[in-house]
Amino acid sequence: MSALGRRPLVLIGEPNDDARGMLALLLDAAGYDTAECEGGEASIAHVQRLTPDVMLLSTTSWGDTLRVARTLRDGDSTRGTQVILLTGHGDPEYRRHAFEAGCKACLLKPVDINQLVTEISRLTSGDGASSSSLINRRHASADARQFVQDCCNSIESAKAALDHARTVSARAEKQVQRANRFLLRVGNRPAGSPR
Repeated sequence: MSALGRRPLVLIGEPNDDARGMLALLLDAAGYDTAECEGGEASIAHVQRLTPDVMLLSTTSWGDTLRVARTLRDGDSTRGTQVILLTGHGDPEYRRHAFEAGCKACLLKPVDINQLVTEISRLTSGDGASSSSLINRRHASADARQFVQDCCNSIESAKAALDHARTVSARAEKQVQRANRFLLRVGNRPAGSPR
């Protein structure tokens, strides 16, 4: 909680709907309020309107991501927002440019949720976060990890069920073909043909 008794607000700037939604779920479970946008240049207006504590800015967003970070750093109404860059660039030179542009952290994709929560906690702890709220966030982070694992298990189960359904469907199709051949031999119309 911040000094005002509210959860820190994290604005997620990510163009991929699924990635953005998953980050929002995980961060909510970790004890943060979230808002979402597609990132890029449009993020600036969102930061001005919402004044989030932290902005997660994806390098897959439209436009020059580092220019967006510089604009946020230099703007009177936006400089209080801490920017964490989410990037696929592992190049140390790019990271250096990101820090020069005002990013407070630069995390490599796919983002480790524990590392992300640690960085957000570090950046928002100056807002009066107590040690008990940090402990609660660690527990929430463990809950978020379990949630992700449960989702992965559900996806694997769904894939297995889909594979089984495809196998059953293929068998049923073969049986229909055999039945149609039989009906043609005995002079009847095949199943599913117009009358």
